[in-house]
Amino acid sequence: MARLLASRLHPATEEQSFTSALLQDMAVPVLASVKGEAYGSVLEAWHAQGDAALEHLEHEAFQWDHAEIGSMMATLWELPTPLVGGIGGHHDADEDDAEPAVQLVGHLREAETEAGLERLASDAEARFGIDRAEITDLSQRAEEQADELAALMK
Repeated sequence: MARLLASRLHPATEEQSFTSALLQDMAVPVLASVKGEAYGSVLEAWHAQGDAALEHLEHEAFQWDHAEIGSMMATLWELPTPLVGGIGGHHDADEDDAEPAVQLVGHLREAETEAGLERLASDAEARFGIDRAEITDLSQRAEEQADELAALMK
């Protein structure tokens, strides 16, 4: 979805947006492994509270969030600065380091595709003038591409 949004917003950032979006939540499984039950409780609360933002729950529990930790990981791995910014700023609409497509895709979460897509569409329309019909089309195209990729793995 990030690549498709980037192709609409700023085509030169397609690959960067794709990679940033792919890595944006990379700290979540690491944190689940390192923090164990404490982080597991945060994830359970996030899934139980459909409207809660994971980064807010993380801040309440730990005073940091997965985007911050992911950004630190990316820095330690010496990833390019734009990727570090994209990973660290994917939940912050005011963050200039993250590409707009990455920020928009940050609204999506696996447990509630429709609600996340609604938030993405609303933000895309307000910030970039992309109408909901176009977001729906991009979402359908992204789903088709994901299905094609999944078929290759069977």
